[in-house]
Amino acid sequence: MKQKVLRQTLSGSFTPFTFDVASCSFFIKNFSDDDAYVSLEEDTPDAECWKIPSMMAEEVYYNKNIGYYPHTIYVKATGEVEVEALEF
Repeated sequence: MKQKVLRQTLSGSFTPFTFDVASCSFFIKNFSDDDAYVSLEEDTPDAECWKIPSMMAEEVYYNKNIGYYPHTIYVKATGEVEVEALEF
């Protein structure tokens, strides 16, 4: 099975990370100097997003019990961020 990793340098607005497979779990690495905000929907208020501090990483889970897994996760940050689809 091939690893599914995307890395981008972001400019402060929500950016989609779209994979060719659906996944219920993503691992996000924030290499930027500020917090990164992660959502499964575009334009979610920061207070309703997962917040990943600078130079930290976190695994984000989608509700595994509803049977729908997204292809896209949205990240807002200023700097480099890496997203890996884990369970696909």
